[in-house]
Amino acid sequence: MTGHPKSGKPRRRIFWRIYLYGLLFCVALACAFALMRFFDDRPPPMHANISKLIEADCRSEPGRLRTTINNISLAFDTNISIYSWDGSSVMTAGPNPPLPLPPEKAQSLRSGGMPDKGPPMFAIPLHCADRIDGYVVSSFKWRPSPWPVLVTVLAVFGLLAVILLPLARTIARPLERITSTARKLGRGDFSARTGIKGSDEIGLLAGTFDEMAERLERLLRSERDLLANISHEIRTPLARIQLAVELCDEKDADVESLKGHLKGITGDLAELDRLLNDVLTMARLDLVSSDDKYPGFAMRAKPLQLKVLAEEAASRFKEKWAQYRLDVSVDDDMPPIIADPAMFRRVLDNLLDNAARYSEPSNPIDLFIGRRDSECVIEVRDLGIGIADENRERVFEPFFRTDYARSKNTGGLGLGLALCRKIVVAHGGRIEAIKNPEAGTLFRINLPFDHTISQSEIKPAGDR
Repeated sequence: MTGHPKSGKPRRRIFWRIYLYGLLFCVALACAFALMRFFDDRPPPMHANISKLIEADCRSEPGRLRTTINNISLAFDTNISIYSWDGSSVMTAGPNPPLPLPPEKAQSLRSGGMPDKGPPMFAIPLHCADRIDGYVVSSFKWRPSPWPVLVTVLAVFGLLAVILLPLARTIARPLERITSTARKLGRGDFSARTGIKGSDEIGLLAGTFDEMAERLERLLRSERDLLANISHEIRTPLARIQLAVELCDEKDADVESLKGHLKGITGDLAELDRLLNDVLTMARLDLVSSDDKYPGFAMRAKPLQLKVLAEEAASRFKEKWAQYRLDVSVDDDMPPIIADPAMFRRVLDNLLDNAARYSEPSNPIDLFIGRRDSECVIEVRDLGIGIADENRERVFEPFFRTDYARSKNTGGLGLGLALCRKIVVAHGGRIEAIKNPEAGTLFRINLPFDHTISQSEIKPAGDR
């Protein structure tokens, strides 16, 4: 539905197109009906029964039969002739008696066939035993009255016009609403929705459109959150770096002080590097999931020993969180999985860091890796503050953080768990946050052993 170039008002082209097509269909049907009635070659009922009227009197005296055909001729403005089969005239009535049939047509009529007929003449055989052996021919000036046909056509046209009106509106109104919603989205109103529900084609189209609009709104909201969070997170280390550089410029700064400032700058740069690395990894994983042919990023998969993976993760955790206790448990005879080592190292590091941020040092953190049927199960359990039920699924959304997580003690952009989900899903697994019956949260990863990453995603590990 487009707007008028001057007034800006919508023009309901689809509605009128559907409605006019329906009316044209009605007109075509009405015209066909009228033509069929106008060119109908059937005789009026009285003329079709002339032979029966004549047969009723043909056995009586000739004078009575003549009186009968004269009365019929006068009453219905009809010319009547009775002929024998050889073409000789038996009796006539009317000013212009019709001529006999040609011999071949008379013979066809006698043997049971039908001669060429049509207004204004009809030939009908007589069955009068031995009195009259022949046929009667009648001609008349019959024309159908146009008024019954006209009234019928108008009645049918009006009825169908009324029926087609709600039908056209039923089809056109959802399309108009979809078009109006699309125009609102184009003007920047990303909360616009069609609100149309249905199982037909238009309902499915509207539902798909609303889903697209919702995804678009989430994407734009995520981009705004990304810019806001990145600007906030970058500002703090940059401010510390600037302050450290200013302190290094002081003339009375000693060597030890300069070393301390440089060490602080190194930590701030590492924080900036981690931040940018997380953002770039999220973007690359989004490209891989949306387009398998994207050549700029691919998984480097190889057989990965889970016990070695757990030991390395525990070592990194103890180096970073020395005051915390980590209990590691790995089932014996665990088969390797085909995975990207760097990606899965990031998954374990993010889950363990998340558990440490929301736990007290006195509460132990558990890392368990085991086998259940045909799946590998990785669990990280903490006894911290836990996650509210309404946020247990949302913690995997990019840039989502609970109110508590926004405190200065935890920090972060809210990308860690989102990265974990994308990496696990890329390897054919699933991750979920489960409420710990005791306290805290349990993060569980289920990963199939027989999952094979497509060849387009696999590169040798040495290519990293």
